[in-house]
Amino acid sequence: IEVGTTNKTSIEDYRKHVAGKTALLLKVHQSNFQMEGFVESASVKELASLSKETGVPLVVDLGSGVLLNTEEFGFEHEPTPQEIIRSGADVVSFSGDKLLGGPQAGIIVGRKRFVERLAADPLFRTLRLDKLVISGLEKVLVQYLKGEASQNIPIWRMVATSLEELKARAKAILERVTNPKLRLKIGEGRSSTGGGSLPGATIPSVVIVLDSDSSPDEIASRMRQFKPPLLGRIAEDKFMIDLRTVLQNEDEIVVQQLNAL
Repeated sequence: IEVGTTNKTSIEDYRKHVAGKTALLLKVHQSNFQMEGFVESASVKELASLSKETGVPLVVDLGSGVLLNTEEFGFEHEPTPQEIIRSGADVVSFSGDKLLGGPQAGIIVGRKRFVERLAADPLFRTLRLDKLVISGLEKVLVQYLKGEASQNIPIWRMVATSLEELKARAKAILERVTNPKLRLKIGEGRSSTGGGSLPGATIPSVVIVLDSDSSPDEIASRMRQFKPPLLGRIAEDKFMIDLRTVLQNEDEIVVQQLNAL
């Protein structure tokens, strides 16, 4: 049963619909969209209290499933599975990709008795991960255990790169581009994480702005035809490459493709 309205859902909306056949309380986190203005939602702690009171388990779908403190990287706070469990949720589900940075997968954590029941369900065999995904997920989670996620997981390496380093890389790229048809300059920009996570949140970045006799759309089309493709964005009628979205070991590819454009 859906409770509340699109923009306002209070704990009382949940409470008045709990009945003898209620199997669980579900809260879905807004991990890939924003609502502003006249909005309200029941907190996990409120729902956990209602869960205790009624004996109905609480399930929270977090969506992106970040394991690091996003505030340390200049973003607003994004709840982690650890926090939600500590707040009283019985089961938490989240993605193995997106902000976690691993292969595409769904992860369920929580109280042992509920997780074991899910694992014993016949549907689990249909939806279980294969060995390749499990192996990739293990390697990613080890980086978190070692405290090295921001150094070794691509999404967090990109996020953690300083503006000074991005500017130095941009300058080095421009020095190696010899294509006479291009007029390049270094500019300021803002990066978003994308991938259905941290909606509306951006952090400062450095962009390489391309100017030539070709239109930005023509440049973008040619860039997509390279192998590997080079994807940028068009803003202020210019094609731009956001260096925060490029790993340092890919800078040479950017140089080669700009020279070949």
